[in-house]
Amino acid sequence: MTNSPDDPSANERQIMADSQPGIATQLRQLYQSVQDEAIPDRFLSLLEKLDQAEQQADQALRIKDSAQ
Repeated sequence: MTNSPDDPSANERQIMADSQPGIATQLRQLYQSVQDEAIPDRFLSLLEKLDQAEQQADQALRIKDSAQ
């Protein structure tokens, strides 16, 4: 298999990684900061409403199935 011009070889990728060693650390820090963020109350409220709607749909389906 040949590499396309847009697909660097493993050696070229290693050279790029070695030339920018701080990128991996910065990405890890960014990812960690996103993980540590609190979930907004509005989003939690929407998730609760979704859970309730799913439970109601499940109950309605069970009632419909048992009536048949």
